[in-house]
Amino acid sequence: MGFFDKFKKPKKQEEMLTADDIYLGSELLKAWGADSNFSLIAINTTKYYLELTSNYGNRFSNEVSLLATAGLLDAQNYVFVERTINPKDIFAMAQKSALLGEQALLDFIIHLEIELFKIDTPGMDVSDIEMACFEKRENIAWSIQDTQRKYVSEPLFASTVSGFMDSSQFKSIRQMLGVKD
Repeated sequence: MGFFDKFKKPKKQEEMLTADDIYLGSELLKAWGADSNFSLIAINTTKYYLELTSNYGNRFSNEVSLLATAGLLDAQNYVFVERTINPKDIFAMAQKSALLGEQALLDFIIHLEIELFKIDTPGMDVSDIEMACFEKRENIAWSIQDTQRKYVSEPLFASTVSGFMDSSQFKSIRQMLGVKD
């Protein structure tokens, strides 16, 4: 088969959508309002943070539990499905970040991204992952600020938050995070 023969036959949809299709990945990021994985994680974590603040703010006695809960919700697949991140590690990140005051959310998201990328790219050197995340600090900060300005509750985030905050299934995790019942 020659080079041009592959263009003559229509492809089946499953052949067109491969796991390593960079164009599909780019289109999905755009559909979610992000320009990179760095901004996608920042946007989603900020949306969870805002949902928690507006609907359950009275159940958080401090910024540590709020940050940790937002991070856990964004990393829920890693925590509950893959079990590659321990909720206590997310809580420890939140404790360190909360000390930074106004920069707490930004610092927390950067460190959460480092953890997620370490899992997703195990062959990459950790120092390279850290450097990449810190180099994207301005983009991450912009994504957070833009989300804070524009976000109005979305069903996916609202239902995920209420499911976690109201379900007895997650009571022990909420307690560990310092969330009041």
